[in-house]
Amino acid sequence: MIRTLSRFRINSPRKSVFTLQNTERAFATATAPAATGARNEEQEALESWSAARPYADIPGPRPLPLVGNALRFLPGGDWHGLGPVEMQEALFSRFGPLVRLSGLPGRGDMLFLFDPEDVCKVFRTEGHMPIRDAAREVYYYRTKVRPEYFGEAGGALVAQGEEWYNFRTKVNKLMLQPKSVQRYVEPVDEVAEDFLEIISELRDEKKELPHDFQDELFKWGLEGAVAIALDVRLGCLAADAPRDSEAQRMIAATQRIFSSMSTFQLMPLLWRVGRVSPLWRQYISDFDFMMETAWKYTRRTLANLEAQGAEDRDREPSVLVRLLKEESPTVAAVLASDILTGGAETTARSMATTLTNLARYPREQSALAEELRRELPGARPRITTQSLARLPRLRAFLRESMRLTPTVPSVPRTTSQNLVLSGYQVPKGTEILACQLVMSRQDSNVPRAREFLPERWLKGESHESKGHTFASLPFGFGPRMCIGRRFAELELQVLTAKLVHRYIVEYHYGEMPFDGATTYGPSAPLKFRLIERDL
Repeated sequence: MIRTLSRFRINSPRKSVFTLQNTERAFATATAPAATGARNEEQEALESWSAARPYADIPGPRPLPLVGNALRFLPGGDWHGLGPVEMQEALFSRFGPLVRLSGLPGRGDMLFLFDPEDVCKVFRTEGHMPIRDAAREVYYYRTKVRPEYFGEAGGALVAQGEEWYNFRTKVNKLMLQPKSVQRYVEPVDEVAEDFLEIISELRDEKKELPHDFQDELFKWGLEGAVAIALDVRLGCLAADAPRDSEAQRMIAATQRIFSSMSTFQLMPLLWRVGRVSPLWRQYISDFDFMMETAWKYTRRTLANLEAQGAEDRDREPSVLVRLLKEESPTVAAVLASDILTGGAETTARSMATTLTNLARYPREQSALAEELRRELPGARPRITTQSLARLPRLRAFLRESMRLTPTVPSVPRTTSQNLVLSGYQVPKGTEILACQLVMSRQDSNVPRAREFLPERWLKGESHESKGHTFASLPFGFGPRMCIGRRFAELELQVLTAKLVHRYIVEYHYGEMPFDGATTYGPSAPLKFRLIERDL
């Protein structure tokens, strides 16, 4: 599986623009013996490895004695003040498609991949149990601090190996089946409708949203995540909820958890050696509250099932109900925790990015509004599975937004075998980052890469217009792709459709800056102006 796909290159001496189907055919060909008798693949891999340059020669900033590369992040250093994406762009500009970063306190080497061909190799050789060695502090909490909450269910976010595979196998069929997602169109639509009512009240005399609107988006994202994970409306959108209410406590706890995860990612020593710090103690307290809430509603649903007797055969059961029937309360509660941890913040940031792109590209917004006016008649239409299927431009707009401004700018993995990447030896067990934001903005990977062109995703457009498959992976790839992908897409589609159907979105404060560590999105106040459309 090591051999390259050079025979499938199209229109470029270094990069290729090919579809997933091309890739699958390529690897099918690569694993089948050629009619004329190809050399043994293991021998080819060995020869390729022997011919490659050594790992130590991979370009990158060389660490200084004793202090490594840490000084580069301090005042006066190369990367002081740079966000993660800006740093990736600087590394790519200076060192090329493969960069080795070493000499950082508390962590080993990290390889930054900027060539989709290399990313393809990593993902295509990772097997059925990919290693995504991220959020180690979450895994520590689950296995060392509170193992009683989790049992043998390590979850989809942070577990590895057999533990991860066993859990993922149990939940995949429920989380990724279209039929499972269709069951949530109505509750997601209800959350979006409630949120639009709040939006109408939040606007000022200029019809602009408040400077802290990102917090309101987070409440929307959390309310939707709770509805999906626990079959309950927690009340995160209630304006008059007291500070000590369950909803307000969940909002605060989830926000702090995500903020702490960002801090621990940048400074891992804070949780490895600083477990007596106030930050760590608050982190434990917040996660405890999240898990207690997940278990509370899981047990309530289980009790209702036991008392209910006959099933409601007129409605598809929820993910929570099916897990309680087919698996166990532990699996259900742990999946709920994964959805709350990974869903609320990323979905809210994605929606902020969507609003930004609606305002940036008024022509595309107008085309989307025309589709919505045609397919969703009436002043306040309810969204259904059938109506969503009639909105290809909506899906194309969101897909292009995820390509040009992805909420997750890079995808982490650990190589599962020795690989040759960009002509260099990369040993098994090396941590890599597939830097999709940088890759997806290169014309060599995506035609007219820095232009916002939703039509490239419409049916009938050429595969080449979409660019290299592995240049843009907004939900990851393979067995370890985002478990909540379909639900996140549903939430974004429903709220975007309802909002653009009702309002013209504008922004009058210059170019919106983007930034972020764990997630990437608008970093200035979201003071969008929302003007009612004539319906």
